[in-house]
Amino acid sequence: SEKEWAGKGYSWQTRLWIDDMYMITIVQTQAYKVTKDRKYLDRAAKEMVLYLDELQRPNGLFYHAPDVPFYWGRGNGWMAAGMTELLRNLPKNHPNRERIMQGYHTMMKSLLDYQTSSGMWNQLIDQPDCWAETSGSAMFTFAFIVGVKNGWLDAEVYGPAARKAWMALVSYIND
Repeated sequence: SEKEWAGKGYSWQTRLWIDDMYMITIVQTQAYKVTKDRKYLDRAAKEMVLYLDELQRPNGLFYHAPDVPFYWGRGNGWMAAGMTELLRNLPKNHPNRERIMQGYHTMMKSLLDYQTSSGMWNQLIDQPDCWAETSGSAMFTFAFIVGVKNGWLDAEVYGPAARKAWMALVSYIND
């Protein structure tokens, strides 16, 4: 099945698991940065659009996989961080940028709605009885901060949410 994905212009590592969209996107983006060969950036963007189309739900969040219908916090964090890093490197005129930005905005809106009163997000994002998940929360905070700094997100709305999340995460750092 890996050869089938590669034959369609995707990474051999394509599995349609949300974990992939951090790992694949980061490797392809770094390859572009080092070589300046646009094929890597184009591949990362094409891959991201595939995952957006296949896995993003109407509420903006992502199932772990097509057959795993749960909004896993850490996995959604990988999607948020992967989209954010890709958007930071994708030229404004790239043909897939608008689709990726639309997926990013849809996700960020949903994350804003699911942020808990503590500032964190839960292990299963939409399940209030699940525990606070630090790594997913950190990646969502990163996506908010970068979005605000780049003007992709409304600073008056997302800035306070990012600060609240940051302050909650600080309490998890030890000596």
